[in-house]
Amino acid sequence: MFRQASTSIFSYFAFSIQICLGIVFFLSSVSKFRHPLDFARNVIDYRVLPGKVAYVFAILLIVLEALLAIAFFTDWLINLALPIGSLMLVAFSVAVWINLRRGRKISCGCFGNADEQISSRTLARLLLLLAVIPLLSILRGSEDISYSSLTVITVDGLFSPFFLLSVSLAVFLLLLTNWVFSLPELIPLFRYHNSGR
Repeated sequence: MFRQASTSIFSYFAFSIQICLGIVFFLSSVSKFRHPLDFARNVIDYRVLPGKVAYVFAILLIVLEALLAIAFFTDWLINLALPIGSLMLVAFSVAVWINLRRGRKISCGCFGNADEQISSRTLARLLLLLAVIPLLSILRGSEDISYSSLTVITVDGLFSPFFLLSVSLAVFLLLLTNWVFSLPELIPLFRYHNSGR
């Protein structure tokens, strides 16, 4: 599939970021594919677009997220996926920001979780993802990185060390980010534990 190439630390980091984005868009689309009508109602509830337009927009978003996941995982049409992903995250951020300004408490619709309401944390998460895409573009533009020559499967039929290290780093980055965004919920637990001594 791909040829072997010498890899730098930038290659590992860039490919890991790309895999992170693929995982995020994949998990987001899978949860919405299970209950597309619920997600459509959720998009309508944001009250940013007229009802029928919001419904069609929601269904298109599900398909688009799935295609973005494929693009980030496979490097297929990645130069098109980067700006489309950015525009999509901008649209999500604007919708969340508008509803936060209105003081509305509505379901985020993120990853199919109907219980999670929009908050400043939702907006921060979207802005972080939005910041990651230009970073990936910069790293991909480096002369050291040539994705067309990266090896995913070795001659022995095993995953290459580059691929395994990059995916491991991607999972670590996602877990670390999730933990950091969960800190506001964890801090009261530590305070309670310390006050109980």
